[in-house]
Amino acid sequence: MILIRKFLSFHWPLFVLMVVMVTAGTYFIESAVFGNEELAHISGRQWTWFFIGLPLFFIVSLVDYNWLIRMGIPIYVGSLFVLICVLIFGVEINDSKSWINLGGLRVQPAELCKLAFICGMAALLLLLSKEIKKIWPLFLLVTVTFIPMALILGQPDLGSAAVFGPITFFMMFVAGVRKRYLAIPVIAGIAGLIFSYVYIYKMDKDLPGLKHYQCDRIRVLFNADVDPQNAGWAVNQCLIAVGSGGLKGQGYKQGDQNLGGFLPRNTSHNDYIFPVIAEEFGFVGGSLLIVGQALILWGILSITNRSKDLSGALLATGVTAMLFTHFFINIGMTIQLAPVTGIPLPFISYGGTFLVACMVGLGIVQSVWIHRKDYQQERMFRS
Repeated sequence: MILIRKFLSFHWPLFVLMVVMVTAGTYFIESAVFGNEELAHISGRQWTWFFIGLPLFFIVSLVDYNWLIRMGIPIYVGSLFVLICVLIFGVEINDSKSWINLGGLRVQPAELCKLAFICGMAALLLLLSKEIKKIWPLFLLVTVTFIPMALILGQPDLGSAAVFGPITFFMMFVAGVRKRYLAIPVIAGIAGLIFSYVYIYKMDKDLPGLKHYQCDRIRVLFNADVDPQNAGWAVNQCLIAVGSGGLKGQGYKQGDQNLGGFLPRNTSHNDYIFPVIAEEFGFVGGSLLIVGQALILWGILSITNRSKDLSGALLATGVTAMLFTHFFINIGMTIQLAPVTGIPLPFISYGGTFLVACMVGLGIVQSVWIHRKDYQQERMFRS
């Protein structure tokens, strides 16, 4: 009876949005790999991952999210162990050891570790709640953030590692960290951007600790024509694809940039799927996609505001930050608003583990919503 009541309390608009976005995503993936026989099967595989994620979504939704808080730190520590195993036993693809084979499926643990990190960070922030106005907890929080980032950078996977910083920042904001402390990373980020512009772009020097191609990507951020045949090729072709779509696009499976192989053929279904959509469906299609993503984020934020306690708000905020960072960087790098890095678009890009992670993340948000409703009903009954 309780499970039925929880099931009926679902935030169904958010669930429908998720299904619509995944359905649209498989439709776009099929177009992105059109004419590529080696990848012709992946839209079907995306559906397989969706049906793997669906029961996990419902299970996590129905479980009280406070259990995730209680187990948050062990879950976080366990995820670090998994990341270490990836570095030792992982499968290397495109010079990145980010995957492990599990029961015939290739899994990318870094995607699931983002959720484990959110649970661990929420638990830690609650433990530090009485001291959160002081500065010393920040050093602990930064350390806890840096450890999984360092392990993921060792794969190397810069895109996934970049997501952890925004998650920590927004969760600390909700937890009540003083704004003057939160201003430190903001100021540092602005200073880093200015320094990159002067030192890497204007002075044309490589920053120690970064590889040459990574510095080239920063140069391309400031000027896509700085190396149009190499580092700037992908960005220039993305801009051409987005621009050539016009208002209504060239039509499904008719994008010249994609079919002509000008967009990266091995990642157009993943990192570069937005230019495929913009070219085929134009400004209208690209705008609808952005609106769909925005509605999901808005739905999560509304649930965050109506959470019954801080733990629920922290979990929902972490999921929001994860999805928004993916959304902003994935689209931003194709229209010269962010450096090029490998990061998928939520619910749209091909990527089995990432799709499951996004669905489980929404399951956590659903749990916050469902148990908020239960709490209200129980309080009304008692009164």
